This record gives sequence, structure tokens and C-alpha cells, in this order.
Amino acid sequence: SKKTFIGFLIFGFGIFNLIEGITNHLIFKIHHVIQRAGQHWQLYGDILFLFGAAAFVLISLIIIKKYP
Repeated sequence: SKKTFIGFLIFGFGIFNLIEGITNHLIFKIHHVIQRAGQHWQLYGDILFLFGAAAFVLISLIIIKKYP
């Protein structure tokens, strides 16, 4: 159904952002969500970004389960 498709799109978006956030922001430190701030603010921004990505994954799983 259309709602399941939307759920899988949101899931892909969330998984991509989780992987990208962990690797590029925390492990390799290629870039940060907030570039021109102090180091602790960069970390807060990166962690908030990861929480947002995890929220997308959780919401998508609820949608997929509710509309199989």
C-alpha cells in the first residue's frame, strides 16, 4: 500500500542518516551539524541529529507495522 511505501521511505532516510551521522560526525569527524561552534556544541548538534534519525526509524517501523 501507499502508506507502507511511505514507511519504507522514511525508514531508509532514517537508517541513512544514522549511519552517516555515526561515521562522518562521530568516528571520522569529517563534518558536523554545527560547524562554527565550540567542540561541545558540535557534539550536542551531532547527537541531536542522531536522535532525530532514530526517531525517523522508530516512526517508520510503527507505520510499516500498522499498515502491512
